[in-house]
Amino acid sequence: MTPVRFGTDGWRGVIAAEVTFERVALVAAAAAQVLMEVYGGDREPVVAVGFDRRFLSEKFAQRAAAAIAEQGIGVRLADRYAPTPALSWAATQGVGALV
Repeated sequence: MTPVRFGTDGWRGVIAAEVTFERVALVAAAAAQVLMEVYGGDREPVVAVGFDRRFLSEKFAQRAAAAIAEQGIGVRLADRYAPTPALSWAATQGVGALV
């Protein structure tokens, strides 16, 4: 398995080879654990999860949202395509955001 590679705009990888539902869940769960460690005692953590128009983006977002919820964090999953600036704003209202 190749390592997860992050670039300046996030995770870089080939869908179905490097970016899989299993790996999305692992990355989302890890992010959730860090958020709980950093912010868990300050307030009830909530993470906004969005998606764009890329192939399988909505399905990946649904899997990420489930993995975050499994860590005991509230999730607000977008119901339509969400521009990154909207998720950046949402992060200021909660604890974090993933696209």
